Amino acid sequence: MTKRDAQRRRGSDEGGCELIAPASRRLTTLGAEAADRWLLALGLPTVARWHVEIAIATDADTSFELNIYGEEWGYAFHHGGRGSWIRVTDIPFIHGRDQFHLLARTPDLLAINLLAAELELEHDVALRRASATIRSNIPHATEVVAEWLLHPLPYAKRMELCSDEMHRGIRCTKRKGHADEHEYVAGDVSGQLRWK
Repeated sequence: MTKRDAQRRRGSDEGGCELIAPASRRLTTLGAEAADRWLLALGLPTVARWHVEIAIATDADTSFELNIYGEEWGYAFHHGGRGSWIRVTDIPFIHGRDQFHLLARTPDLLAINLLAAELELEHDVALRRASATIRSNIPHATEVVAEWLLHPLPYAKRMELCSDEMHRGIRCTKRKGHADEHEYVAGDVSGQLRWK
């Protein structure tokens, strides 16, 4: 992943952003829906062309990066001269390379902290979350995201989701093995859908 100069190219926490009301959000892809759920779960407002870019390092050789935008999200893990970069737009896909085979392990965005913790154990590294570099054009997002890195949301506990496709890419967000109707949560809308 390339580093971006958040001040020059995307804006910063320092203001000057137009807030967008939740009703005017336009969710079109799986990645956009996950990004919007994450934003709402953290209680952050939506601004035009919003972004949150997080870089967490252990040393010069190991890093975990998480980039979240209104239309997609993605993450990269680099260690020992190898790397994986996964992006989630309409589907999760490999962007460049996946030398750690992370595509199949890509969780919901709200549970990405679990994957980072698993990678720490597998590769015997400790990501320095407290000193993460956080860039965003959302007012006061830096403090909220820093807190989330240290204390993930309760939703992020290890839980396998049903993920059955209900309709045109909408996937069930209930616990795997549930016995009742499928349900989804997409941004500020939730509800039940029956099988197509």
